Amino acid sequence: MNFLNSLLLNDGFRILLAFLFSLILSLYGIPVLVRIADNHSMYDHPNGRTTHLHPTPRLAGIAMFLGVILSVSLLSRMDSFPGYQFAVAGSIIIFFIGIKDDMMGISFSKKFIAQLAAASILILFAGYRFTSLHGYFGVHGISYPLSFLISLFFIIGITNAFNLIDGVDGLSGSLALTAFATFGGWFFINRDYSFALLCASAIGSIIAFLRYNLWSVKNKIFLGDTGAQFLGFMMAIVVIRFNEMNLSSTLPWPVNAAPVVSFGILLIPIFDTFRVMLSRILQGKSPFHPDRTHIHHHLLCFGLTHRQVTALLFCVSIIYAALAFTLQNINMYLATFLLVASALFLSYTLVYFTRRNPGKTPWENAG
Repeated sequence: MNFLNSLLLNDGFRILLAFLFSLILSLYGIPVLVRIADNHSMYDHPNGRTTHLHPTPRLAGIAMFLGVILSVSLLSRMDSFPGYQFAVAGSIIIFFIGIKDDMMGISFSKKFIAQLAAASILILFAGYRFTSLHGYFGVHGISYPLSFLISLFFIIGITNAFNLIDGVDGLSGSLALTAFATFGGWFFINRDYSFALLCASAIGSIIAFLRYNLWSVKNKIFLGDTGAQFLGFMMAIVVIRFNEMNLSSTLPWPVNAAPVVSFGILLIPIFDTFRVMLSRILQGKSPFHPDRTHIHHHLLCFGLTHRQVTALLFCVSIIYAALAFTLQNINMYLATFLLVASALFLSYTLVYFTRRNPGKTPWENAG
């Protein structure tokens, strides 16, 4: 018993245990969810906008939610995880609105109200908000009202960005995997073990999901709105913590220009969401009008399969994460310009060539 207690007091062991617990719970839980979906015909059916060919369950978010929340609740030191109960309360709202959307569908207005409530709980009660722009535009500390609005916009934006980019097998999960691994590694070397544990739990559940989503026929499953929104909501918490910690001058490994580094790590989902919404607005459409103009749709039309699209964008996300840390010591405006310029170049080069050579439709490249 003393040996077990000493192990549980070791932060590294608890982080490893959280990863394994979340991984195993999701590995065993997802096949159960697939059987439930089969018994009750709870499928995501192909339609004129989706890129899959066969009815597929979309309940992986349930296993992911349970894996992460249970792991963190059981193994994290609550005294070093400020506002944890409110973070859980917000994630529960995101979870249930996602479940309703996956099972019955829901209007965007109702979904937005739920996201607004979850984000407000996170800001008002848990205190997760940006308090400084780190010198961006010459601004450091910001007033509470401005802090609230910026944080609210960011949390809702990231929550939806991971949901909107979830258009091909494994993509949203793979991009989240890169980000959680990057932030989690940074938290670990800076001794913020509770947030390193949160990231490790998320990584475990994502790996389990990718196992079934990308390489299983019998138990193939989608992330669904539940899983994608939950990943985005957790990511928002992690990014805010990352930026707020880097206001301290006592960290072992501080990051300069934390907002720019955060932007680089999340560049693909952020930039793609912004590009698509701006394009819709310029065409006189609602920014939330569904279409097939995301970067993964263009890659499918270029002739790539789902796995190839995910592998390519996963590798690009790793490159951007490494580039973001490399650029942290140069002028932050120049770093931002280089990141945005490279994303613009890659995106619109791809759009140009796919419009000239449309190739196959996404349905022909599914799988």
